[in-house]
Amino acid sequence: MEKRHVFLMGERGIGKSTAIRALTDRLLACGADIGGFKTVPGPAEAPGRDALYLLPYRAGAGEPPLSAGRVAAVRDKTRSRYEAYAAVFDELGAELLRRAARCDLIVMDELGFMEAEAHIFQAAVFSLLDGARPVLGVVKPPAASKKVAFLDRVRAHPNVRLVTLTRENRDGAQAYLYPLLARAMGLPASP
Repeated sequence: MEKRHVFLMGERGIGKSTAIRALTDRLLACGADIGGFKTVPGPAEAPGRDALYLLPYRAGAGEPPLSAGRVAAVRDKTRSRYEAYAAVFDELGAELLRRAARCDLIVMDELGFMEAEAHIFQAAVFSLLDGARPVLGVVKPPAASKKVAFLDRVRAHPNVRLVTLTRENRDGAQAYLYPLLARAMGLPASP
């Protein structure tokens, strides 16, 4: 059986989200309906702090506003680690995934250690990975993500194809990944 879901891994700043954006723009041009979530950094309401926001993934559309209800994690700028809010993943994240379940492609950009205690969100992720709708996502590689059972299970899922982006292969990644996703979605291999 061919693996329906594709998760990108790679070092920070290598272009994983950029690759997802390019692929979803291309699939959107073919008429695909795309949903899911993404995490984006932004300012926190408190001075001296950064926030990570959980937003709906909207291919080809503008960004929704950054609001307090979408803050999934906060960090003091003097620290390198975020303090995650599992309830935001369990409520907002799970809802975004429930809505995306009706789409042609589900985006999960990105899965990391912050979801380690978000059990409702994790159940929603695995429900989609067990399903037939293709998923395109980013997952932290094992070396970058302490020992997190949730991430280990995602990477080991029988329907997940892991693709490591590097400086050498990132420019050709779209040519390799597009046909895989298009085939899983029942679209032509070339637009």
